[in-house]
Amino acid sequence: MSDPGIDGTLDRGQFLKRAAAAGAAVGLAPYIATSRAFAATRTVKIGYVTPRTGPLAAFGAADSFSLAQMKRVFDKGIKIGGSTFPVEIVSADAQSNSNRAATVAQSMILDQNIDLMLVGDTPDITNPVSDTCEANGVPCISSLAP
Repeated sequence: MSDPGIDGTLDRGQFLKRAAAAGAAVGLAPYIATSRAFAATRTVKIGYVTPRTGPLAAFGAADSFSLAQMKRVFDKGIKIGGSTFPVEIVSADAQSNSNRAATVAQSMILDQNIDLMLVGDTPDITNPVSDTCEANGVPCISSLAP
């Protein structure tokens, strides 16, 4: 992640990256800090579903860069309530398909036990993913689409 400019300001990209990291930390805190099932060595899993192929692929063009930056942010884990937890980001290509988006979200929730879902880009992808998260009680943060 880049440092702020000489005047102390952040560009839009820097701001969005830091906001996403802070949002993930704040969003996960109540779930991790209050659960007896979590131990300090438990990995916090974040799911990330976006279109990387198909007609909507242009929206996911920067995903590899964004994922690399997020992994750098979380490489030493996330500190919550005095404990540090390792973080794993699980990502999937929605293939510009609403049904595929819902399917990979369901798999992340049930098979990979994610703690938080991030989804982005278009309502075609965010709506089925957020519906799946809501049905399974998993917090979901959407970017670039309501």
